[in-house]
Amino acid sequence: MKNDNILKYGILNGKIVQNEVIEKKLENNKVKVYDVLRLINSKPLYLENHLNRLNNSIALAGYKKEYLEENFKKDIEKLVVKSGRTNNNIKTTYFEKEESVKILYMVRSKYPTEEKYKEGYKTILIYEERDNPNAKILNEARRKIVNKILNEVNCDEAIFITENKIVLEGSRSNLFFVKGEKIITSPDERVLLGTTRQKILEICENNNISVLKREIILDELNFFDAAFVTGTSIDIMPLNKIDSIRFNTSNKVVKKLIDYYDKDKINYLKNYKRV
Repeated sequence: MKNDNILKYGILNGKIVQNEVIEKKLENNKVKVYDVLRLINSKPLYLENHLNRLNNSIALAGYKKEYLEENFKKDIEKLVVKSGRTNNNIKTTYFEKEESVKILYMVRSKYPTEEKYKEGYKTILIYEERDNPNAKILNEARRKIVNKILNEVNCDEAIFITENKIVLEGSRSNLFFVKGEKIITSPDERVLLGTTRQKILEICENNNISVLKREIILDELNFFDAAFVTGTSIDIMPLNKIDSIRFNTSNKVVKKLIDYYDKDKINYLKNYKRV
């Protein structure tokens, strides 16, 4: 079955191939580790952080090898030149069979509008949690189910919650809350360690913004001043609601974080060095 999400070209173990070749390789049933990074003006944003997370996932999945930074950079640059796309998301997939299989390809990408950032995301709660939270492992069945639910209820994201009513993270994002001047988020061991999440934590540390990592229970959501999710395609997205619980999308702490993050992105891309 044709995967319309994969654009025309990809990189398979360092070589440029057509998307049909990528699709065939991805049909393999082995556990697939993956990551998605964002290309801005031909430069991969926070490449080193994405590569570290990818290699961490490779190790957690029980694979033996790793993706070297120089090869990662070269593969991305080949893909950019061949595709002609300079602003897009790139997906990396890795698994090991007789050999290690490294695949990069452009995916259909869309980013929130300015209006959406002002409006904020509408989210719903779903009883779900990852088996191995720190490993970014492909779970196509869960993704399809979540997407179906989101389409049916006209929401932007699903928030995972455990049977014990511990609020964890988004289905494709990390979750933060604001109380006063303090940021609250789930403990590292309970969630996927997103690259944007990592950047937010660094920014908070560098700017004396207090962060508390702890379990967040459903009954306390009404007491937070604001909430936001983070991710590769959305950066920092304010939430206007989780189920029926409403949040302030113009919170001053969230706005401050968005400003800090935008400046950090600009600085990274300015200093990025190609191979």
